[in-house]
Amino acid sequence: MSMLLEHEWNAWYDHSTPGRSAKDYDKGLFTLCTVKSVEDFWGCYNNMPGLHELDAKCGFHFMRKGVRPVWEDTSNRNGGIWKLRIKKEDGSQVWKELLMSLVGDIYKDSVGVDFNGVSISNKQTEYILTIWQNKDIYSQETIQYFLGLTPQITLISDPTYQSCQLLMKNNNS
Repeated sequence: MSMLLEHEWNAWYDHSTPGRSAKDYDKGLFTLCTVKSVEDFWGCYNNMPGLHELDAKCGFHFMRKGVRPVWEDTSNRNGGIWKLRIKKEDGSQVWKELLMSLVGDIYKDSVGVDFNGVSISNKQTEYILTIWQNKDIYSQETIQYFLGLTPQITLISDPTYQSCQLLMKNNNS
């Protein structure tokens, strides 16, 4: 008997190539799996390469089915993103906790915002986590909830919030 999730999710791999422009971003996105149940989630998660195997500037995205990990997606464009910079040694634990909270809809009792997904990007000395909101609402409760999932982790810098509308505007100027 499968334990169905409230939403279906897609896991994506983001392969960066030198010289890739913003226009070519989609060419580096590849769907890894679709998750409909708890069993699907663990099958997908356990078969994804480890974060330590990611090349620099590459990453993973876990997004609601039908939502692409880009600001311009119709489900993201009126929302916002939280960015968290974390140490490499904390990446796997934080990634797993965020995924379980998101996919299991555990956050809904604590936060008044809905989420479209979460991303992790491998940088030279750190990981950058991005939490995708479907509404442009800055809320300290939101980030405090996510930070509370892994209280033993020290962030490299304070979390930042940005509106997808503003990001699109600044990227096109």
